[in-house]
Amino acid sequence: MIINRVRSLILRETKKLTTSMQRLSSNLTLFFKIFLPVLWVSFFGFFGLVIFLIDPMDEPFLTSSTFRMIYVVCYILFLTLIYFTMFQLKRVETSDGYIYTTNYFKTVRFPIDNIKKISTINLGITKIARMHLHKKGVFGSKIPFMAKKSSLDSFRTSHPEVQIAD
Repeated sequence: MIINRVRSLILRETKKLTTSMQRLSSNLTLFFKIFLPVLWVSFFGFFGLVIFLIDPMDEPFLTSSTFRMIYVVCYILFLTLIYFTMFQLKRVETSDGYIYTTNYFKTVRFPIDNIKKISTINLGITKIARMHLHKKGVFGSKIPFMAKKSSLDSFRTSHPEVQIAD
């Protein structure tokens, strides 16, 4: 009898804890954050090694000093662009009054009350959103993510206190 009451109490408490998470970020976040930068750095880094290691007599255009210099400058510029744009994206989910933010290696939880506002930029194919926080967290005071439009609209209706600017 006592065991059944304890089981029912445990079941009730675990039901409260296992509510479903609502994802605010798009599925494309993983592609743009992890796969695209890794593929880009690997492919173009290997190509850069090739143009510095091949015999100048085999490919005179690829081994000219002007082409090598332009290639290295472009590689560094695009690497910097990837770092400051795609690599900063986070995955954002919400559940039970909390926001869960992850960079796929570390996950941070903070209350929804900590959100000052969410600003969005429409890029046609996708929306980039930036969550502005009252207090600076592990990932900073501005958290960028690729917003899933339907989830963001659902979040807007369930949390009207959070200002979402389009």
